[in-house]
Amino acid sequence: IALEIPDDLEIIPPEDQEYLAETKELVINEISAWEEGEAILSARFSAIGGEVSQTVKVVSLLSDGQESFVQTEEVKTINVLTPRLQTSSQINNTAYAIANFEDNIRFSAIVKNIGDVPLRDIAVTGNLSGEEVYWDQTTNSNLIALEPGQQTILTVDRRVAANVRPQNYSMSWQTQATAQIDDLDVTTYSQSSSSQVVFNSDLTFEADAEYYGNDGEQIGYGPYPLKAGETTAIRVFWKVSNFSNNLSNVTIQSQLPSQVEWTNFTSVSEGSAITYDPSTRKVTWHVSNLEANTHPQGANFELRITPNFQQVGQYINITHDSTLSALDSYTRQVLYRFQGPARLEKPVIE
Repeated sequence: IALEIPDDLEIIPPEDQEYLAETKELVINEISAWEEGEAILSARFSAIGGEVSQTVKVVSLLSDGQESFVQTEEVKTINVLTPRLQTSSQINNTAYAIANFEDNIRFSAIVKNIGDVPLRDIAVTGNLSGEEVYWDQTTNSNLIALEPGQQTILTVDRRVAANVRPQNYSMSWQTQATAQIDDLDVTTYSQSSSSQVVFNSDLTFEADAEYYGNDGEQIGYGPYPLKAGETTAIRVFWKVSNFSNNLSNVTIQSQLPSQVEWTNFTSVSEGSAITYDPSTRKVTWHVSNLEANTHPQGANFELRITPNFQQVGQYINITHDSTLSALDSYTRQVLYRFQGPARLEKPVIE
């Protein structure tokens, strides 16, 4: 198959067929009797300054090894147009978004007439991670026509289902549009535009003060409920769970009220030991790495407190606010979780 093509039509060499670039010939070694052979070439115009018409001639040749004989030939005219239609895809107003699983995600297609004549009957197709989204003038009146320089924005909102929490999760969004050019009576199309959203790790952080364990066993000592003028020891528990991406540099920190006494009895399931800085009264637990989708990790420490009589009937803060920070190894975002003061369930009694 011999081609007579313009110099500015660039052939993209096929991977599965023999193409002779120097002579612009495509070779089909054999076609069985009464069978068909097919050759497909992709090409693109380059370095064209404006709108032109180009001619492409395709000639089929039969060769006996020494001489070639023309079998058929076909001539096609190709109208090369300058771009008339532009589509930009965005997720939460950007081409690369970072979101949390509980967020509402907005996927947008921005369609603009970048030519100098009106466009009619615009149709826009979006692919949202395999889900097809389609707009035309029957569903959106802004797509009936676009004047030169005019644009319209189409949106669709999605939220990740509560039971979908895979590791390193992302969603893709591709858009493309077509439109009718009135002055030429032909259809133009935009280049495809792509965007992506990646999701931070799902992450739960809990901070609780307890006198009894989960099975009802006593883990503190001294009177409970807390009694004015007497000392009681209780345990504060930190728990990290439901992390769907790998986490690194995980740090939990809280500050102790002046009334609370540090006893230096601690326990951790992972990472370094809990530390206490008496100058700042800050308690810190650090873990270098937590692998995704593993069992919950935790730490606990013992504190002693002696309520005064002015606190009778009150719920006492055993700690101030607790803060967790961690680096998401997939999105490279620092994640934060906060818990208010840890308190016991019962108020101080006389």
